[in-house]
Amino acid sequence: MDDRVKNLLHNPLFDSLRLDDISSLVERCEILSFRKGDVVFSEGDTSRAAYLVLEGCLGVRKGVLDKEDDRVPLMPVIAENRPGDLVGEFSFFDARPRSCEVFAIADTEVLLIEPETYQRFSAAYPDVSQRIMENIVRLLIDRVRTTDRQLAIALEWGWKTHGFENLGEAE
Repeated sequence: MDDRVKNLLHNPLFDSLRLDDISSLVERCEILSFRKGDVVFSEGDTSRAAYLVLEGCLGVRKGVLDKEDDRVPLMPVIAENRPGDLVGEFSFFDARPRSCEVFAIADTEVLLIEPETYQRFSAAYPDVSQRIMENIVRLLIDRVRTTDRQLAIALEWGWKTHGFENLGEAE
């Protein structure tokens, strides 16, 4: 068994699953390699696959200036995804265009999970699929909570920058 698959036993996405359960999904999926700097998908793409990082690192960047603007678009890296992290799950579930660009920060290998592949897997292994979905929900909740904390920090910084240091304090 590939060490990358064995390492998935410790991944929160596969919490409470056996190696055989994980292997039954992995063997249906394709492993892709990206070189440092390669774009996995661009903001606005209509692809629907999710990607599980096996080795390397993927960066997520979001355009913050209108591309129709005369200025050069600003695309800061807003997240780094390392082995065990899942990216592309929004479009996987809602079939809407990609909300961010994902690129390889380093040479990277990923497990490509297509929605159709996952549907077939779910039909064959409904209990395992249910546990994976529950784990995905927990991971997404953790991301929302992290984003909430980051937003609160950014708002506080913005308020202080604009002279509202004592916001909420009694006079």
